[in-house]
Amino acid sequence: MSKAESLQDLLVKSKDSDSVIRGQAADQLGALGGPDAIVELKVLLTDSDVIVRFKAASALAYLGHADGSQALLWALGRLELSFAALEALTELGSPQTIDGLKRFFSRWHLHPLERLQTAAALHRCGVEEGTKFLNSSLESNKPEERGFA
Repeated sequence: MSKAESLQDLLVKSKDSDSVIRGQAADQLGALGGPDAIVELKVLLTDSDVIVRFKAASALAYLGHADGSQALLWALGRLELSFAALEALTELGSPQTIDGLKRFFSRWHLHPLERLQTAAALHRCGVEEGTKFLNSSLESNKPEERGFA
């Protein structure tokens, strides 16, 4: 199947009535990349299903586009999505996400690995607080924290 045919198939899937299929299309469009895929991913940011919107936002982040950053910041509040959102936000490194990342970073009961990943996202955005936290984690007594940092 050629790239053009593949894109056409994904465009059809992105309009399917089943949100699972639209979510799969978002994932595959992200893997495909290119201007046409990016245009369709931006359309999927307005999908009626929050998971489809999240998948489109994640795909865009990995392609270097911040258009879906609000959906990724929203996902930080969802236990099942927060770590995937943090990974995408770290990859993105967009200054427009700094305030949301700082709010998440300051939560009291944040899992240590989520705190480290948030620090990495802040570091990627150029925030010194994230860099300092990562550097201090390199000296942690917990080997998993040192390794993750």
